[in-house]
Amino acid sequence: MDAPNLTTAITDWSRKAPAAPAILTAAGTLSFAELDRAINWTADSFMRAGLASGNRVGLQLANQIQQLISSLALARLGAGQIAFNLSDGPQFRGDLIRRLSLAAIITDQASTNGSGAPAVGPPPDTLSDLKSLPTMTFDPAVGGDLPYIIAPTSGTSAGRPKLGMINQQLGKLRGRASGHLLPDGPGCIFLALGDVAFQSMKRRALAILYSGGCVALRTGTENTSQLIDFIAEGGINYLSGTAVHASALLQEAPAGPVLLPGLNAIRMSSTLIADNLREEILDRLTPKLFVTYGLTEFGTVAVATPGQVAAIAGVVGTLVPGAEAAIVDDRGQQLPAGEPGHLRVKSDTLVGGYLGAPLASEEAFHDGWFDTGDLVTMTSEGCLIHHGRADDVMILDGINIHPAEIESALLRHPAVAETAAFSVQADIRGDLPMVAVVLKEKTSAKLLIKFGRAELGSRRPRGVMILDALPRNAAGKVLRNQLIAEYQRRHGENLDQ
Repeated sequence: MDAPNLTTAITDWSRKAPAAPAILTAAGTLSFAELDRAINWTADSFMRAGLASGNRVGLQLANQIQQLISSLALARLGAGQIAFNLSDGPQFRGDLIRRLSLAAIITDQASTNGSGAPAVGPPPDTLSDLKSLPTMTFDPAVGGDLPYIIAPTSGTSAGRPKLGMINQQLGKLRGRASGHLLPDGPGCIFLALGDVAFQSMKRRALAILYSGGCVALRTGTENTSQLIDFIAEGGINYLSGTAVHASALLQEAPAGPVLLPGLNAIRMSSTLIADNLREEILDRLTPKLFVTYGLTEFGTVAVATPGQVAAIAGVVGTLVPGAEAAIVDDRGQQLPAGEPGHLRVKSDTLVGGYLGAPLASEEAFHDGWFDTGDLVTMTSEGCLIHHGRADDVMILDGINIHPAEIESALLRHPAVAETAAFSVQADIRGDLPMVAVVLKEKTSAKLLIKFGRAELGSRRPRGVMILDALPRNAAGKVLRNQLIAEYQRRHGENLDQ
């Protein structure tokens, strides 16, 4: 028998608890019965527009409720989907459209700018219109091999992302991966601080709906103060975001009691979460901080509980059920606990390779294992400590220097809010370590270089570049190639050989 459709659990909840809230916005709620009806209506409208099971479809929508319902409708139809970042340029978007032979783009725009893929309209964008949709039946496509999400890797240097296909079976498995530690079920109200278009946020939202919980959606136009009001007034008790979102919330946190006392969890992921930021979150936002480590190719790898976060510097947690890990040296030999090395992972949640990229797949996937490209240490208690990307390691005079070493040291300076280490090439010595900083108090690059020398000695940054903001991609990861370009443009400002 074919596996049920990914969205069948929503239909089940629409029968078990039809009036229970499924979607929460500042304008009100959409019940499970109303959500299921909206998914059926939207899937039917997509089918009438010529879309079919097995198609690949783009999503280009700023409105969060349109994004989520369109995504669920495509899954019910059995069509694969890729969400475009609205900041992506037409050339980048056009390349993806051609690579994937997209059948259409779901968009609220009149055209797709000559991309060759026809535009298909989304569902209504207001709760009142969604509640007014007529009741209709729709037979969902079935089968675990049905395409679900086409996920671009969130690399920070390559201009052309690799693409992994997450089918519906993988989507279900990934949705359950961290459910043993993080909140779910009726009474759980989840808010993605990032765009629900991101596959990780979409996966978490689906997992909450699967469990009978409620997904809260932002308008995207509210400021941080209005967002905090929405969290409090909506009874939102589970947040998911990145270091960027946490930093914005901390700017609004007053002295005294924590800012978000009603939370059962705030989940931080996507980027390395510096230890000083973890401490600030625990002290000023909520003591319920979970740090997770995941990969586009794999899903969630590890989850760190609040107790682990408070006790172990740099921890990203213990492996989720079903995950296996091996830490190996440069020759592929397994290392003992406590030794830093390259992380390989294995699980039923792993994609089979990259779409249309056999050489890249051959390099990264071996006998069911995936080479993550990350450097980690596994403690004797089974906790992963993340040190960063292996290809970000700098080698100066034969010494390996991890960016996280420099970033953590500079974050101990009271004037520094954010850091990102990178390197520029020196012909003889190797990689000259540099660091970009965002300040919260006034200081100078020369004083920060002096501070770095006192903290790190020979491993110190040789240059400090002060920026108003760190360049990041849509997932919140720092774009080190842009930092290198900006440093080269400034040509050796405050260089300390």
